Parts: sequence; structure tokens; C-alpha cells
Amino acid sequence: MADLMRPTYYRLRELVLDTDYVQSDETTVPIINNEKHQTVKGYLWLVRSVVNNLVFFSYNEGSRGQK
Repeated sequence: MADLMRPTYYRLRELVLDTDYVQSDETTVPIINNEKHQTVKGYLWLVRSVVNNLVFFSYNEGSRGQK
């Protein structure tokens, strides 16, 4: 099902990021690193288009990096 929804997610992300006013927030989530047998901090991003009232979430492999 996730593969079928992928084009919808990308289109939603495009619509949100094309607006002039965007809000974002990050929250930390614990991620289990099976190789090191420990928990590391990951980041989950919420991005919201205020004008269109659209929201999408992004995980970005737990990184805070711009890429």
C-alpha cells in the first residue's frame, strides 16, 4: 500500500513546499540501532502549508541535515 501511495505523498509535498508561507516543527523519536545495540535520537518533521491547510510528515532517515 505504501508503494501505491508514494505518488500522492510526493504530490502533497510539492503542493505544500510551493506555497509562500510554510511552518515546520521537529520532534525526536528513539531509533534502535541493531548493529550497536543501542537507541539513537532520530528526527521526524511536520511541514504545514498555512494557506492551503495541508500537512505532510518527513523522516529523512533520522537526520537534521538540510539534505
